[in-house]
Amino acid sequence: QTRSQAQAPSRRSPPHHRPHAARPTMSTAPTLEAIKYSRGSLQLLDQLKLPFEFEYMPIADCKQTWQAIRDMNVRGAPAIAIAAALGLAVECGSKKGKLSDGAAAQKYILEQLEYLKTSRPTAVNLFNDCARLAAYTKTLSGSADEVLEGYVTEAEKMLASDISDNMAIGKA
Repeated sequence: QTRSQAQAPSRRSPPHHRPHAARPTMSTAPTLEAIKYSRGSLQLLDQLKLPFEFEYMPIADCKQTWQAIRDMNVRGAPAIAIAAALGLAVECGSKKGKLSDGAAAQKYILEQLEYLKTSRPTAVNLFNDCARLAAYTKTLSGSADEVLEGYVTEAEKMLASDISDNMAIGKA
């Protein structure tokens, strides 16, 4: 060996220091969700604070959802549309027992979908999904609570579909 080769420190870590064994896999790595939802509860990752802070904004109604979309706390076409759908779903939960009949519930949902569209007038996914949810809502029948429940279930399906699509992309 030459002198430089003999004195050069090894660039490879000793076997017991190699990070490969401890490195998280896709299935065990911590995840950062833009949207945290469970029935009656919505939290949106405040993307204005990234990357220095990871803070979730609790969303209780359409007004808070509208503001989060308008202020760009939530970003990305699918996330905007899903946040709007779920913000209304959370508010629908608080309307149970308070609307007179199915027609009143439909009217309420349709008005809120129109309102949410004004939060980001250029958001194509938001407009398309609000239109699809409006068309679906018009097919619902029954009591006010049944119409509200039908909407909530459909909004939750949007989230489930998005998660499924993202998982499929991750496997590709």
